[in-house]
Amino acid sequence: DERETTGWRWIRGEGRLAPLVLKAPGDELPVSVEVFASRASLEPLVEGDDVRIRIKVEVSGRLADQVSAEGFDLKDKKIDSLNRRMAQVVCNDIEIALHKAQELNSDVFGFGNLIYRKLPQEWKRLEGRWDEIFPTLPVEIEVNATVRRTGMIREPIKSR
Repeated sequence: DERETTGWRWIRGEGRLAPLVLKAPGDELPVSVEVFASRASLEPLVEGDDVRIRIKVEVSGRLADQVSAEGFDLKDKKIDSLNRRMAQVVCNDIEIALHKAQELNSDVFGFGNLIYRKLPQEWKRLEGRWDEIFPTLPVEIEVNATVRRTGMIREPIKSR
């Protein structure tokens, strides 16, 4: 579905121009952040029979729209909260995609290929059991999300 595809795109580093709808700190009303840059790095970690993948995703966005009565300033603590909320949404999308891929035993992320390229000796040892390893493969996810611009939406429109 859409969230699984979005999670796949985050892992592939293709999350650019993705709109994220978050709840604003304080009043919990919708705030939209447009992602203008994302980058992902994947690292295989193999120690004996312990196989893991570490995914690090960096996301940058700008405040695109808000219903919230809260104002936002890039030096404000509310932006820190918005950054954490943005990172959590990205992390949730990734977890949904991972769960579905592992449920279907389909390595659509290329984790096996990643091990093959970066740790070829380990891959030779794991290759025959990859169909058994992948469905339960632990994946560490680290997301760093930053709202870099507020544009002209620093202060919401107020009615008189």
